[in-house]
Amino acid sequence: MITGPSCYYTGEKIVGRVVLDQKEDFKGTDLVITIIGTEVTNLKKIGEDFGQSPTDSQQFFHGQVVLHKFENHISPKGRNEYEFEIRVPEWLPACSIHNSEYAIYLKTSYEIIAQVMPAVQSDNQLKGFKDSRPIYIFSKPKGVPRVDVKDQISTKVGGLMGLGAKVSVMDVKLDQNQYYNGDVCRVNVVCDNSASSVDVKSFKLKLKRKVFA
Repeated sequence: MITGPSCYYTGEKIVGRVVLDQKEDFKGTDLVITIIGTEVTNLKKIGEDFGQSPTDSQQFFHGQVVLHKFENHISPKGRNEYEFEIRVPEWLPACSIHNSEYAIYLKTSYEIIAQVMPAVQSDNQLKGFKDSRPIYIFSKPKGVPRVDVKDQISTKVGGLMGLGAKVSVMDVKLDQNQYYNGDVCRVNVVCDNSASSVDVKSFKLKLKRKVFA
């Protein structure tokens, strides 16, 4: 059994514990921790199941450390716990998943595996002394410097079909360029409408979301 947090940033240490609870001794040489990064690509057509379309899976990362070496190649019976720390490389890509109904499915994922390497190779022994679980790795958040955001908008006011219209100039300023949920977005508007005889009745503000894929 592997215990410990599941989410990490690049550059952080993966900290956890492997618990072996055995009813009898096991002939094993080492306790090994392995981290595997996998990318899966599936090109599917509309209405087609994943099993019917070509899939490619590649391991792009395979890191392994020996956590413990057993004396006399014996993993002793009883409950034994082994703590570990593994630093996540800074260059690892973050976990991600992209699923388009039109053409493509992409996934980047990680798995941590703890395994007692048997002194005698046997499928049953390998299955009984191997545990794994997913871990989630994300890129470190990068701080965005807060700066004033300014813009100037000019529009023609009054006139008839554009004839005789005067230019009204509006300076718009935001106090910062980064907001979180619940933040107050303060907008300062300075309007110079002195060239026009037509009053500006109101200002309308809209918050739009842009999604880039």
